[in-house]
Amino acid sequence: MANIKRKMNSKLKNVSTNKKNKVLNNKDENKNKMLMSFDDYYEKNVSKEDKREIDFEVELIEKLIEARKSKKYTQRMLAKVCNVKQPQIAKIESFKCSPQVDTLIRLLNPLGYTLKIEAI
Repeated sequence: MANIKRKMNSKLKNVSTNKKNKVLNNKDENKNKMLMSFDDYYEKNVSKEDKREIDFEVELIEKLIEARKSKKYTQRMLAKVCNVKQPQIAKIESFKCSPQVDTLIRLLNPLGYTLKIEAI
């Protein structure tokens, strides 16, 4: 039994030493690579169409927040009125998830707004 424990401890030490070495080597490699800023990445790798969609969603959520605040509703109050959970509203307002159309309509109606399709 003691031999088995010693062998296991020895193997675990070798595994963790190998992992540490890999991490250190990766850090050294990453230092040599030039890091790209988010703005540079966004400009080089995101299509114009995707940028338009992102901008639209940001504007839409900002309008939702503005409407909620102008009515002096807290997220909790709005959640209660439209039967949406408050954490879901928080995720939408912090841009952690994209709202579905039906959810947006449920949130906007008590605030006196709706969605409208217009020609561009």
